[in-house]
Amino acid sequence: MRDSGIENQLTELASLQTQRNVLIQRAFVLEYFTLAWMIIEAAVALGSGLVANSLVLVAFCIDSVIEITSAAVLLWRLNVELRHGQSFAREAEKVASRMGGASLLLLAAYVVAAAGWKLWTRQGAEFSSWRFRSCTSCRAASWNSHSSLAAVR
Repeated sequence: MRDSGIENQLTELASLQTQRNVLIQRAFVLEYFTLAWMIIEAAVALGSGLVANSLVLVAFCIDSVIEITSAAVLLWRLNVELRHGQSFAREAEKVASRMGGASLLLLAAYVVAAAGWKLWTRQGAEFSSWRFRSCTSCRAASWNSHSSLAAVR
């Protein structure tokens, strides 16, 4: 009777591990899709930031590069989990968390330094009446939609 209980537990454990492996394979597909999207995002942000001389867009590009790095680390961690099991994956997760945190701190340092330099050299963004009009028209559309929703309620 004890042997059948142990066999049932082992069978259930094997089934759970198989399900986990299937989910990890799905995670790989999603992460590759995400990685491709972030590469496009980084390229567009960098190009736009350089053309517009925009600190915010360049910082957005750097943030996208950090996300790309994090995605690569996640792919590595998932690969470690598939090959070596959950216990190794926990250690890989700690390394991944530290790398992500350090990258975000570097991004924050860059933004502060670049903003300080632009302030020191008096290189502000130029006023654009087109941006102002588009921003105010978006705000007006937002107010109109809120008032329309309130009327419907």
